[in-house]
Amino acid sequence: MPLSDALKKYFNTPDNNFTPTLLEYLQTNDYLVEDYLLILRLTDKYISHLNKNSDAFSKALLEISITNSTHELLFHLIWSKLKNCDQSTNLQSSFSDYVSNNFPLLKLFNNYELVCSHEDTKNHGGIGFIIRWFKVISSGNENLFCEDCDSVLIPNFIRADEYLCMNESCSKYKVKTYSNHCWNCGSLIDSKYNAQCESCDWYICNDCGSCKQGEKGGCKNKKPKAIVNQVVIEDLRISATNNSIFKKVLNASLSANKSRQNRCSYGISTNRGTKILQNSDELLNYMCSYGELHYIKLISAFSKIDFSILGKDKVQVYDWGAGQAIGSIALLDFLFENENIIKIDEIKIIEPSMVAIEMAKNYLSPPFNVSVNCIVSEINKKFDDLNLTDIELNSMPCIHILSNIIDIPTFKLENFVQIFTKFRTRNNLFICIGPKYKRNVERTDFFYKAIKNIFSNITLIDASSRPVKVEVHSTLNNQNLNHVATNSSLIFTAN
Repeated sequence: MPLSDALKKYFNTPDNNFTPTLLEYLQTNDYLVEDYLLILRLTDKYISHLNKNSDAFSKALLEISITNSTHELLFHLIWSKLKNCDQSTNLQSSFSDYVSNNFPLLKLFNNYELVCSHEDTKNHGGIGFIIRWFKVISSGNENLFCEDCDSVLIPNFIRADEYLCMNESCSKYKVKTYSNHCWNCGSLIDSKYNAQCESCDWYICNDCGSCKQGEKGGCKNKKPKAIVNQVVIEDLRISATNNSIFKKVLNASLSANKSRQNRCSYGISTNRGTKILQNSDELLNYMCSYGELHYIKLISAFSKIDFSILGKDKVQVYDWGAGQAIGSIALLDFLFENENIIKIDEIKIIEPSMVAIEMAKNYLSPPFNVSVNCIVSEINKKFDDLNLTDIELNSMPCIHILSNIIDIPTFKLENFVQIFTKFRTRNNLFICIGPKYKRNVERTDFFYKAIKNIFSNITLIDASSRPVKVEVHSTLNNQNLNHVATNSSLIFTAN
């Protein structure tokens, strides 16, 4: 029986039977947090039933919740509505438990478009905060992950767009982070990068200077508070030339994504691309959610390199953990924009997902790639399964692209580094890109030190962590938004 029919039936039972029948249903059926909306719509009419049985209901539902984090979350959502009281601490705890037990496979909603009509945090209580959070995190917003421990931030259930890290061992435990977009121009507003106005307490947009919205009363005396450790943001734009491979790939992906039904169900299932992607839906989602951010980080890195250090001969490119080859695509675009300052003989895709390899080879061929003619080959293995015999070298210099891969903890970095002993007789350029958080910094530092022990000569080109701003297309609300992504790059040569 659908929950809507079941609840109508249960809400119409006599008072003394109402609570047991509802609890019986909750105990014997799987449901989504989305189902809370059905309860919410009915509680306004039948709230007297719940109030008369509130003590028994809360006790019974809380007993269920001991072994089920979704039931616990539902309990606090209903309870905050019934009693019209502050349940923020309980909601923080229960939602944090739910996310930690289920992320990234959060089966919260079946009908995202319908649910979004209940995003109002004032009128719909805790569910409004959850819907808003789900909407933001599904869009690929990296700022909803802790910059220290990389845990998923959750709503604080007090103020819209304020989030917390609930990892008790993290230095930023329960430190509030604000993340939203400017009401006027769409630029990212984030407490890490934007100052608050002393007069209205709204954050001030770094692009258009707006703070409090006019229809909310406006602000007549804008005065920014000081930001501790003000961050310099690198502002870049994706190439708009007709020959840009990535532009063609992105447009094709966005077009395909618009026609997908229930596209939000894949919104976070890729776990920010850290899992091995298994099907076309996951590949499509990854490209739409993260492609622009990763591409712009790579373009930023390439702009810091004098590629003439590799000489005039052709080069081999090793795209490690390539996925759909965004790293190689960005390199080809960059070289084309800069009159092909070096020539590429071969691109080697090292990737455990065969469906990702096939997609990458498609993108590196016509009609997407019409500017560079090179060999594209692959090694379809996990890093832990690689052997020295998998590497076939020629006499050319090698470019190693390690984009958003070193930080992934599912492979043994100390074993992976040994593969590069095969490259000791070659001139090598290493380009390591990733998010700026503790694990990535530590693993990248380990990688660099291990490489220094393998090669005789190391020349550091860049080691920086400036965030980058890029205009990204939100697949959930179908509009372009200015976004800021954390960025940590390490670029060096080794021979």
